[in-house]
Amino acid sequence: MTPWDAFVLRHRHPVNLAFHFVSCACFWAGLVLPFVMRSPWYVAPTLLSGLIGAAGHAVSKESDVDLREMTSRPMVVVFSTRMILKILRGSYRADVERAVARAQGQGLDV
Repeated sequence: MTPWDAFVLRHRHPVNLAFHFVSCACFWAGLVLPFVMRSPWYVAPTLLSGLIGAAGHAVSKESDVDLREMTSRPMVVVFSTRMILKILRGSYRADVERAVARAQGQGLDV
């Protein structure tokens, strides 16, 4: 199973996906808005984006979140952005199905 598969298996609940959509939007907006608005205060959404993603896991009860992983691993941002883009294109469901099949093929409970 790949790291992407592991990520996908932790991100299947619609409520969690909605929180992650908001989280991803906040992350990228907080990188652009300080320059557009000419104020450093607009970096706040980026700083809060990880907490929004963690809230999605807590509310949906989909999986536990390691706070260190969420705030210190660049792949979390890459995977979250990839997930949102795939959802918008309609191709994320196929990734979920593949990840579930791979996990079941390895005898994992999903």
